[in-house]
Amino acid sequence: MVEAIKESKDHSNDLLIALVSALAGFLLGFLGTWIANRNLAKKVLIAIQAEESYIFSVYSPNLGDEIDQLWPKDPQTGTRQQNQKYFARRASSAVDWFSVFNGNTSNLGLLQEKHMRTVLETYAAMKGLIESFELNNALLEKFDPQNPDQKLLDDLLFRAKDIRESHDKYLAVHTELTSIKVGWFYW
Repeated sequence: MVEAIKESKDHSNDLLIALVSALAGFLLGFLGTWIANRNLAKKVLIAIQAEESYIFSVYSPNLGDEIDQLWPKDPQTGTRQQNQKYFARRASSAVDWFSVFNGNTSNLGLLQEKHMRTVLETYAAMKGLIESFELNNALLEKFDPQNPDQKLLDDLLFRAKDIRESHDKYLAVHTELTSIKVGWFYW
């Protein structure tokens, strides 16, 4: 009988050791996965910021500057001039500018919510701007400045307003995205 009690205690110790080991394994596995996901989120955010900075470096001195010159901002109010100018330049959008973003859409959920929202707003603004340019391009194909059709001119002036607004929205979210500081470990 004494041997049976002793043997029972040995099994309860074995069971306790197994439970503690399983719990420790679970916690270490969870911690390792969490750290790996944080590091992946950091890399995704850095890559998206780099892609966005490159896109801006191509856009800003070309189309962006042309928009700023056509419709300059009032230094006191910050509002753009509402003149009767249309955007007469055809803007090419044949390139897939968003390869990093498109390749990481499944990882966006790893980002902090406010950063994920900023990334999504930035890409939505860029795509909206591209769409505005494409619609403007389609109107320019039909428009003859030597013999202007009033309906087409009105459409171009409306599209110009949309381009200005899309440009300003893009500038605002670009600044927000590129100002996110990513430390050595992304929380």
